[in-house]
Amino acid sequence: MLGRLAALGVEGLIPAVVLALAFGLGYRPHWQVRPDALVPLALTITDALGHGLLMTALTLRLASIGAVVHVFNMAVMFFGGMFIPVTLFPHGVEIVARFVPTALGVEVLNTTLAGRGLGAAWADGTLPWLLAHTVALVGLAWITYLYTLRRARQEGGLSPR
Repeated sequence: MLGRLAALGVEGLIPAVVLALAFGLGYRPHWQVRPDALVPLALTITDALGHGLLMTALTLRLASIGAVVHVFNMAVMFFGGMFIPVTLFPHGVEIVARFVPTALGVEVLNTTLAGRGLGAAWADGTLPWLLAHTVALVGLAWITYLYTLRRARQEGGLSPR
């Protein structure tokens, strides 16, 4: 489980760091890095790890998990606000994109890095939704992981052969 989570974490962090550096060096935004930016950062990373745990749970049930993980990771990167803001999508796609891990986190991080703080993120509703999304996804992922692990043990899928 830890190996899969680490691989998914690295796979997601490398493009995020490259894009942040390219954006930061190319456009020179006036980010105000304050301690309150750590809250949405921690929630976004936890949300992404919840996604990774859910993919880990699916590893125990699906034989071709590599392709599934790749498709989901690309969807998270594209629809999660890493390449373009979620608000630029058509309205229907924007609504669906808000359920993608990291989408709300990117919005709250943008709010805090713009200097408006956590109060503004709470007032516009993105921070409460990020918190709810993180709790729900991590809870769902944990329950799914425990269920698939128990089922794999019962079926003998984890026994040495």
